[in-house]
Amino acid sequence: MNWIKENWFKLSVTISVFLLLCVIAFSFFYYLVVLPNKKEAYKEAQDKEQAAQQADAQKKADQAKNLNDTLRNICLSGADANYTANWTSMCKKFGIDNKGALCSLPQYNADSVEQWKKDDKADCYKKYPVTN
Repeated sequence: MNWIKENWFKLSVTISVFLLLCVIAFSFFYYLVVLPNKKEAYKEAQDKEQAAQQADAQKKADQAKNLNDTLRNICLSGADANYTANWTSMCKKFGIDNKGALCSLPQYNADSVEQWKKDDKADCYKKYPVTN
């Protein structure tokens, strides 16, 4: 116990220096080893999240495009059906109904039915434009 009383200052300085060196060593370890690993893990997590968001956005865009294509095709089929119905109706109007949709209409009437078909198809492409 006498030794501690005589050398208390040296002992406290030695303990203080030791603790200071431990703090410095821990600081170096933290900044050189732990912190870079945290930054790398954070960056990887951000990259994964960004990739997932991009994949989700691409999936939604593909679904929207597929829906648009399907609706356009349905609309175009409707335009073709209307064309056939209009042509057949005009044939019946002129009393040429024995051939159905294959009858020959007068040029003016045939041009009108063809124009209706073009207009219907143009409306389909306006409502559901082709996208890449």
